[in-house]
Amino acid sequence: IGGLPMFMGSYFFHFVYKYFGMPSPLAPLPSFYTMWKVFVLTKLGSTLIFDLTHRALHSRKLYAPIHKQHHLFVGTMSISAEFAHPIEGAGPILVPLMLGMHPLQWCVFLWWEQTNSAIGHSGYCFRVFRGKWAKIFGLGFNSDDSAYHHAHHYKNRGNFSQPLMDALFGTHDEWLYYG
Repeated sequence: IGGLPMFMGSYFFHFVYKYFGMPSPLAPLPSFYTMWKVFVLTKLGSTLIFDLTHRALHSRKLYAPIHKQHHLFVGTMSISAEFAHPIEGAGPILVPLMLGMHPLQWCVFLWWEQTNSAIGHSGYCFRVFRGKWAKIFGLGFNSDDSAYHHAHHYKNRGNFSQPLMDALFGTHDEWLYYG
């Protein structure tokens, strides 16, 4: 996702967030239901944006100037998640802007995204959360995340995002075949 660019971008876009309706950090938190709804919508929206941009970054015109630095790590390790172009962190920055997420909730969301990204690039098998549906939507930590994304770095094709998105676009057939 590009953690440092994501956090720096958020700092510089603070006034834009405010213009589009993100509340002040001192504003009271919304209800639990509202926070959960916004969190899930933000996760789904940022996953869609990440998936589409990641696919575009694998095109011939964009791969070398933008995305190739991330793929210099053929064997995935957590630091490779951060070794990315700033544009790759657009989803987690733009989607909360559109939904008016509370800044405290947004910090929790960024932590969630960074943790998922680090685990997905770690090369280790963690069995922290194994819910099947949560894993499909990218809402849980699972040992398959690392193997799934490692296959993307190793082959440099397919497995662009979460399993649900790759199933919708038909880009994880090789993963299903060789699994």
